[in-house]
Amino acid sequence: MWGSVLSGWVSVLNYLNGDHVNQSALIQGGAGGLGRALVDRILESGRFDRVFVTARDASRIVSEDPRVVPIALDLTDDASIAEAAETIRALTDHVHLAITTAGLLQDDATGLKPEKKL
Repeated sequence: MWGSVLSGWVSVLNYLNGDHVNQSALIQGGAGGLGRALVDRILESGRFDRVFVTARDASRIVSEDPRVVPIALDLTDDASIAEAAETIRALTDHVHLAITTAGLLQDDATGLKPEKKL
């Protein structure tokens, strides 16, 4: 399992180091931690003219870079998903790179149940 995860990250890093320019990226869960680090790396690459960054609370997405487009997205809310998708569609016709770092807690409050129990 970890081999395929690492292989995926190597592919992303190779893509960022390639010669692609003027593209759009989407980072789901980009307000902090790993997501924020990925946003920073994507911006540093200079290959993306627009970086859509999502978080449940868009005010948590802090960036002075004009390429960053903060978008509120609650993955447990269908209306929020539709609204985020419409926002992205209105600003670009193609997302060239999408990375999800957002996670969902499986508990009684969300009504989500794990597929398997450990």
